[in-house]
Amino acid sequence: MTPHPVHRRKKLIEVAIPLEAINAASAREKSIRHGHPSTLHLWWARRPLAAARAVIFCQMVDDPLGGSGGIPHG
Repeated sequence: MTPHPVHRRKKLIEVAIPLEAINAASAREKSIRHGHPSTLHLWWARRPLAAARAVIFCQMVDDPLGGSGGIPHG
């Protein structure tokens, strides 16, 4: 065991993830009907790209508060 403990900052996905914004972006992405390259071929089990990008982003970014104050989550 090390004499100095390692402090790991929490990730954004652990403390606050903007579900309403992700849901709105996913719904908007799914409702595109024509004029977008993604409508050339519809896959049977197409995954929402907006939701996947949001989850990956929230896993990589540290919590902006980080225990030192700032903008409250909500």
